[in-house]
Amino acid sequence: MNQPILRFRPDGLFRILQLTDMHLADTAGRDAVLLSCVPELIRREKPDLIALTGDIACDGTAEHMIEQFTALYNVMAPFGIPITMTLGNHESDAYNDFVSGRQYPLAAALESLPLCLFERGPAELGTGNYALPVYPHDGGDKPAWMLYHLDCHASRPYRTGDSGTTTSDAYVWPAQVAWLKQTHTALQEAYGAVPSILFDHVPLPEFNEVWMFEGFSGDFGEKVCCPPVNSGLFAELYRLGDFRGVFAGHDHTNSFSGK
Repeated sequence: MNQPILRFRPDGLFRILQLTDMHLADTAGRDAVLLSCVPELIRREKPDLIALTGDIACDGTAEHMIEQFTALYNVMAPFGIPITMTLGNHESDAYNDFVSGRQYPLAAALESLPLCLFERGPAELGTGNYALPVYPHDGGDKPAWMLYHLDCHASRPYRTGDSGTTTSDAYVWPAQVAWLKQTHTALQEAYGAVPSILFDHVPLPEFNEVWMFEGFSGDFGEKVCCPPVNSGLFAELYRLGDFRGVFAGHDHTNSFSGK
């Protein structure tokens, strides 16, 4: 299957529409309202890429989730715009499940969609760790930017006590950080410095630093639901030097940005 190739426009722009946490679940007409908003957003923003950052479908069986994604894809497909996806906690099964999770048939379905650039990536790291190049408009073969995607996995058991098991937001594994470093290093050796951005579902712990200390713009309506474990992802992105931003979802009433 010939997948779309991402390229900058002749005017030097590459516009991304991020959609996240739609929680499609056949909820009494709610899905129809959500899906009706998508074409208007696309017409208004005129994106070159639609980036889905998780929890697009909300629980249910793999077959049910595939139905939800198919409904969304059928709304987006007439525009002919490429799509990327990072899985959210609601789309993954039990933490560290490499065998029977519903994310696997869902991933296969995503890879079969002609406009979807999702890749499963290394099996031992989860589902959906991959990097995509955005090429210059003039047809050059050196990437102008790189778009990285990381799997946040399902929520993980945190502690077990008299009141039951408490779960927490999942963290990016150190092995994923190592994969990102290795992938970036290989690209840097091949092409030199390439500015990059990262998509995942769960905010990094450093998102707390943004709104508490550095100043932000936008809406802050709930706590940052980041994992209790910091696996050093932000530190590695900073050290690598080419990363310009991290874009996440997960928090439903937060929509802020900052440095």
